[in-house]
Amino acid sequence: MRRLAFAAGFCAAALGAAAASKAFSEKGLRRGAPGMNRWSDTPPGQSERLPRAYPGAPALIPHSIDGLAIKRDANDCLGCHLEGAEVEPGRRATKVPASHFENPHTGEKRADRPVGMRNNCLQCHVPQAPGAEPPVPQAR
Repeated sequence: MRRLAFAAGFCAAALGAAAASKAFSEKGLRRGAPGMNRWSDTPPGQSERLPRAYPGAPALIPHSIDGLAIKRDANDCLGCHLEGAEVEPGRRATKVPASHFENPHTGEKRADRPVGMRNNCLQCHVPQAPGAEPPVPQAR
């Protein structure tokens, strides 16, 4: 009986995925298209930054983040961005702003690393993908 219930659930999930795929294609949306979830392979310090989407928007990450750990106890981004290290002669990494070292909800302050969710850079900052088309047609 348990196998039958599992098989019925699996078939329903497969049919749901097929229906979702059809709905995406009917609306002109792409799902899983090549290059859609890719970012620049350019090493830090050698890429051009794309402008922010709107004033106050989180900056896009202009370089590859492959192999970088961003966890509660280890954040490789801070190796360059904590103090704005020089990544190439005459080019410095963007320094983490002071606002990231204070939690507005709890009042917690730190000097050595960002607090709370601000220690998870990918919560707000995403890798930029030059030349990528939006997955959803934009209304203008």
